[in-house]
Amino acid sequence: MKKYIVTTLFVSFFTISCSQTKNTLDKDVRKKEKVTLSNKVIQNLAQSVILHTYQELSKKSENLSQSVAQLSVEPTQENLDLAADAWRQTRIYWEQTESFLFGPVESLSIDPMIDTWPLNRSDLESILSSNNKITPEVIRTLGTNLKGFHTIEYLLFGDGIQSNQKLIANLSQKEIEYLLATSQVL
Repeated sequence: MKKYIVTTLFVSFFTISCSQTKNTLDKDVRKKEKVTLSNKVIQNLAQSVILHTYQELSKKSENLSQSVAQLSVEPTQENLDLAADAWRQTRIYWEQTESFLFGPVESLSIDPMIDTWPLNRSDLESILSSNNKITPEVIRTLGTNLKGFHTIEYLLFGDGIQSNQKLIANLSQKEIEYLLATSQVL
C-alpha cells in the first residue's frame, strides 16, 4: 500500500510538473507570437502608411514647387489656379502626416518649419516692399512664421476675408518671387 501511495504521488507530481511545463511553454510561444505579430503590424504601418504618406507628400511638394515655377515663368490666372490646386493637394498629405509627428520629424522641428500659424503678415509685407532679392537662402534665414504652408497659402489665395481666390492682377512680381523661393524650401 505504501508503494502504491508513493507511486501514485510520484506519477501525479510528474504529470502536474509536465502540464505546468507545457503551460509555461505555451505561454512563451504565445508571447513570442504576440511580439512577432506586433512587429509585423508596426512594420506594415511604417511601410504602408507612414512612409507612403511621406513619399506622397514629397511628390506633391515637388509638384507644388513646379507649379509655382511655371507661374513665375508665365504669370497667368490659369497657372495661379494650378499652383493653388497643387497647394491644396500638398496640404492634404501634410495633414495626414500630422498623425505621426514623432521621431525625426519631431526632433528636427519639421512641423514648425512647415506649418507655423499665425503668419507674420506685417513682416511679410515689409519683406515684399523691400528691394531685397528673395531667394531660398533668404527664406531659410527667416522665422518659421514667414515660410511654409501658411505663407504660400496667403500668397496664393489672399487674406480670405473678401475671397478665397486671388486674381493674377493682384499678385505682384515680388509675391511670385517669394512664392518661388518658399515653395523650393518647403
